[in-house]
Amino acid sequence: MNKRKLNFKLILLLATWLVSFSAFAVNNAPQFSSPKNKIFVTPTQSQFTITLKSNPTQGYAWKVASLDKTMFENVDHQYVAPTNTLSTTSGYEVWTFHALYPKTPFAVNQVGHVFMEYKNKAKDKNPLKVYHFTVVMKKK
Repeated sequence: MNKRKLNFKLILLLATWLVSFSAFAVNNAPQFSSPKNKIFVTPTQSQFTITLKSNPTQGYAWKVASLDKTMFENVDHQYVAPTNTLSTTSGYEVWTFHALYPKTPFAVNQVGHVFMEYKNKAKDKNPLKVYHFTVVMKKK
């Protein structure tokens, strides 16, 4: 096989690998939550999630600092590790909440708050980051 054909095959193989790798990475990328965006819930879709980048290998983790307990409850929390073990990228934490709608409907939309803190429990008294999420409960 001549050198030109071998180089072409190597380039083609590399290009195929890069395209398939980048397509895989894009499809599995989480949608991270931003405190700049309000979260809306309805009586029929009363669960919501907050997804945040996290790196527990450095000792850091997210926690719920406070929330309006009469309006929301935390029902699940999980850490998702990075899929690429060769990468130094962080994983992420997914926090799932449930909006507590009262039996008696309210007349106007209700607004509640969830505060998340990111800190190293062993090292830091004060959090490295604090995010404030505004959650709007739409009326029935």
